[in-house]
Amino acid sequence: MSSLKNAFLLLMLAITACHNLSHENEAPPTYQLDGRSTSTIQNQSDDSLQILLTNWYLVPLEEQSFDTTIAGQTTVSFELVAQNKNYYSLKLNEAEHKIFHQPGAGDTLHYHHDNEQAVLFTGTSSTINEYILAKAAHFQSVNADWKPRAMATHTEADFNKVLALNDSITKQHLAYLAEQKTKLPKWFVDFEALRLQYLNAYFKMNSFIYRKVLLNFPDTLPNNFFHTTTAHLPISNDTMAGNEHYMHFVNDYLQFESIAEADKSTHFEESNIERRRLDNIEAIQTKLTGIAREAYLTFTLSLHISKNKYTFNDSLITLLEDQAHRILLYQTLARNEILPKGADLPYVLLPDPDDHLIELESFHGNVLLINFWATWCKPCIKAFPKENALVEEFRDQPVKIINICLDSEKDRWQSMVEKHELKTINLFAQDNWNKKINESFDIQALPHSVLVDWNGKIVQNKGPKPGENAGKQINALLSDMKASKKSSEAKAL
Repeated sequence: MSSLKNAFLLLMLAITACHNLSHENEAPPTYQLDGRSTSTIQNQSDDSLQILLTNWYLVPLEEQSFDTTIAGQTTVSFELVAQNKNYYSLKLNEAEHKIFHQPGAGDTLHYHHDNEQAVLFTGTSSTINEYILAKAAHFQSVNADWKPRAMATHTEADFNKVLALNDSITKQHLAYLAEQKTKLPKWFVDFEALRLQYLNAYFKMNSFIYRKVLLNFPDTLPNNFFHTTTAHLPISNDTMAGNEHYMHFVNDYLQFESIAEADKSTHFEESNIERRRLDNIEAIQTKLTGIAREAYLTFTLSLHISKNKYTFNDSLITLLEDQAHRILLYQTLARNEILPKGADLPYVLLPDPDDHLIELESFHGNVLLINFWATWCKPCIKAFPKENALVEEFRDQPVKIINICLDSEKDRWQSMVEKHELKTINLFAQDNWNKKINESFDIQALPHSVLVDWNGKIVQNKGPKPGENAGKQINALLSDMKASKKSSEAKAL
């Protein structure tokens, strides 16, 4: 009976796929700020199904995810933000998949574990999703178009071999696309070929920056590197606006534009790489036009807001020409953020280097500057002398400078605490505490600092970092603390 049911299902899917092919051949709309799509998952097995669907890249900066478990013979639907053609990550009982979404699409994934092919698709993008499924099987990975590139960035000593590997991967994927193109809509073949080229250029540029800044590799750029990498790809491309790999390409393109090609091995110090990444407003105005400009500028400004909301200059929003993009950014700016001023400091219990468990609550009555860092974060490490200086500056004051290490190996953390002679209160987060802290403090990037008053109330999350104006703000809080105590004593008399 089961085999008969499966045969009937396959027949119906084939008929539906033929019906949907005519719709797939119609080129979908390009960038839509308010674009939406629907994803339906039918669990046609008798067992429960764990589902994690993630959309990593939105304009403005935001992550969308759905994490749920459904019973056997059950269906669930998700409405997704789909601003342009993109790939979303999907886990089904820990098995990794990629699914394609586009504005206005409606797609259904049929899951059943008693067939050779556990996943089948119907809907707007069924032919494309079946192609992605077959491609993952062919390359034995759902991430074959980018993961080997990332591994080479970290491990390959010769930068020229990194570049050659990128070109080789792109060539392989373009060849597979060419073999399958008669089964696919022409617009998708054109899109996918362009996406792979943007991905290749992005990874080449990003590899150099990452290796130079964070890994200290002695790389030098080949002659005419920037020109040969980017000349065939338009920096301003309205049809690709909002696509993850195109947007990453734009980001690294604008960084390289600020560096003279003759300075191949200089001007990549970690002290200004963050400025290049965020403070490229003038370059955006100069190099981008149309929808591509609006999308990328909106994303960049939202990144500013995410990292430095309290110092964000909201007049920058008026640089946007499209009213809808402006409204979204004003809403982002006004949104009740995690840990607003006056919120209670989240409960944290972590070990120090001697494995004594320390509660942040135990420091009640002190002004706290909490710095989150990781052993692989070079800007974090560069801040250590400034943190030690703050400890010395406020040694006789009710002030505690606390360093909490995240996403790292414990042995590596302990050795770095000793090597850099950290005078701060040093704590280590691992396992569930890593996730809890990242969520509780809305940590999007490291280093991340939080200023807390003597009553355990948040003064500023994503606040001043050591070496900025942290000392000045701590002194201001100490003055407020003294005034508050005097006021309380006067009322008690």
